[in-house]
Amino acid sequence: MRIDGPSGIVLFQTQGSLAYEDWEREVRAALAATNGSLRHVLSDRRELPSDYELGVLEGAVDFFRSHAGELGDVQWGILVASASAVHRSANLAQVLAEATRIRIKVFTELRAALQWLLGVVDEEELERLERWVEGQG
Repeated sequence: MRIDGPSGIVLFQTQGSLAYEDWEREVRAALAATNGSLRHVLSDRRELPSDYELGVLEGAVDFFRSHAGELGDVQWGILVASASAVHRSANLAQVLAEATRIRIKVFTELRAALQWLLGVVDEEELERLERWVEGQG
């Protein structure tokens, strides 16, 4: 987990498999690191080798419901490789989260995800954030 100070984006990146316990531990760490002011999250799942386990999706939605007071209104972008099993699962997560205050949206393009998370931002800021997500800045 990394946090971009200027934008406040919390970035989760997964390169191996994703277990619910790991997901919850990272979200709790992000809540602590932001003093409960978690507002913009980007989950970069482009390198996830296989589909989410069903327990991850169910557990995440349960976590969102049971921690609604702590989480408040969060925008949560999920970045996935196009036409992947993870893409289909992330879309399911988007639908399941509709019953919570978490706004989830699935993206296949980093720039589009960043624009949605932050609203209109200038080109220079978008480029800086793209480099940050890719580990180049």
